[in-house]
Amino acid sequence: MTLKFKIVTEGGECFGLGSISRCLSFYDAFKSKGYDVSMVIHGDQSVVPFLSNRRFVLLNWLDDIGLLSEYINESDTIFFDSLTATQEDTDYIESISSLFIVIDDYLRRRYKHAVIIDWTANVEKTNKHQHNINGSNLLLLGIEYSVLRDPFLEESNYHVSDLHRILIIMGGSDIRQLTLPLVTCINREQSDIEISVILGPGIIDKEKMSQKLSGMCHIYDNVDAAAMRDLMLQSDLVISAGGQTLYELAALHVPTIPIQIVDNQSEDLSGLKDLGCFDELFSWTESDLFSRISKKLEELRPLEKRKMFSEALMSLQIGKGIEKIINTIEEEYLNGNN
Repeated sequence: MTLKFKIVTEGGECFGLGSISRCLSFYDAFKSKGYDVSMVIHGDQSVVPFLSNRRFVLLNWLDDIGLLSEYINESDTIFFDSLTATQEDTDYIESISSLFIVIDDYLRRRYKHAVIIDWTANVEKTNKHQHNINGSNLLLLGIEYSVLRDPFLEESNYHVSDLHRILIIMGGSDIRQLTLPLVTCINREQSDIEISVILGPGIIDKEKMSQKLSGMCHIYDNVDAAAMRDLMLQSDLVISAGGQTLYELAALHVPTIPIQIVDNQSEDLSGLKDLGCFDELFSWTESDLFSRISKKLEELRPLEKRKMFSEALMSLQIGKGIEKIINTIEEEYLNGNN
């Protein structure tokens, strides 16, 4: 009898695409193992281009948790990733699952019998999951369990060179609308630098934004993971929103200026900073954000400065966790804990 996975998550204009992005890594890995897998997503139509060749249904389960009972059977293994689900929601989903697997790197809710995944850098050195240490839960904590999409697991050919090209990635929906002012500031103050921008599928009024950006930068729209990887490797430095993209950049050894755009990114940023991925943090709430970033770009012009960060990134084993996680899940299933 094969494992049947239902991946329950959220994404779209209001949520961003971070959770869907990392769930797709598991979807593809489960599928490659021959398992039956599908997704149930609380979201809007903006996520559809992101889900090519995957089985999914859009269902507003956050509005009515009971709707999930129509799509989940008692024999299903539920893989859950949500930054907004309440404890009550989570308790219900855990109660209707055969085996419950959850990525919980922010709210750190309470669980009774779950495989809990949190690859926040250095989280294993904290007490963030102390309340879930018992004989029934299994905790997989730390960067050794980090998971990336397949293209970012390929060997990186990045090499440090003079600062001529930068890439700006403000997430799938650019919820803080930082792209345009960032490009405008850099184009004005660092005019010798060639700028490329990735616009995600969830950006509102993308055509209008593209028109405003035209002439100041190269625009890439709705790129897939492989194309994004190539653009990262072709850049001398990347300015990126916090979250999963930072782990992808770190795996490629690309020096990065990180910007926190939501509260749940603070631990990822500070943990990666402690590991030497960068030496300064930025937040969308700062009134002088764009001038600070321009100043940081100038500081990072010297090749040796960026080489130091790239070499620090080479020493980290980022994105290698999916086999460990899947092996653990299979062991839980085979041991009859489902």
